[in-house]
Amino acid sequence: MKKFNPQRCIIVFVKAPVEGLVKTRLAGCLGARGALLLYRALADDVLAAVCAMDCQVRVFYYPANHQDIVRGWLGDDLPLYVQQGADLGERMHHALCCTAADGFERIVLVGSDIPGIDEQIIKNAFTALATRPAVFGPAKDGGYYLAGFKSGAIFPQAFAAIDWGSSDVFEQTMKRFEKKGQTPAVLPVLSDMDTPEDLRALAVQLAGAGGFQGRLLHTREVLEKINIL
Repeated sequence: MKKFNPQRCIIVFVKAPVEGLVKTRLAGCLGARGALLLYRALADDVLAAVCAMDCQVRVFYYPANHQDIVRGWLGDDLPLYVQQGADLGERMHHALCCTAADGFERIVLVGSDIPGIDEQIIKNAFTALATRPAVFGPAKDGGYYLAGFKSGAIFPQAFAAIDWGSSDVFEQTMKRFEKKGQTPAVLPVLSDMDTPEDLRALAVQLAGAGGFQGRLLHTREVLEKINIL
């Protein structure tokens, strides 16, 4: 039986894999079905990376009325929780607080559609939390793909009144920490997968000699299936 570090937990935020709900900006070039297949593959690759670690993994899904769809996709091995809150910030804060209340001391929350998330990124995040109250992984589009906290360092202002649709979400968040006199650790910038340009860049990387070797097996399979690779 796999042993878990009782102090560490990884939260993965997912959307229910439903046509028209996920990767809508890619539907123009992939179609709704292709966008759905790509989202599922990206999420499956992120889950494969985090489940290989010695931490408990919790999946928080959205929206609440699609539990059966999410369970049918992920099976029975991972604990499922519904995302609760009026916006993304409230949902992240709720997930972190609930997990901290269960006794975990270092908690890392990641998105489910970032090709660059791997075991090393997660390890670096947990290592950073040994000396910092929080750690963030900025995304190329101005948001962030990872938010990690020590259990006693979670505070609601880090997530409240953020313009989540803007290109400076990460910058807004860092200013909240400045007001508290804290400096989070910052991980390398990674690209997310929202636009046709993101998709083309990923295809180039996967086709290259060193692109994600041994990783992104689900994503590679789907991109070959829909003739992107």
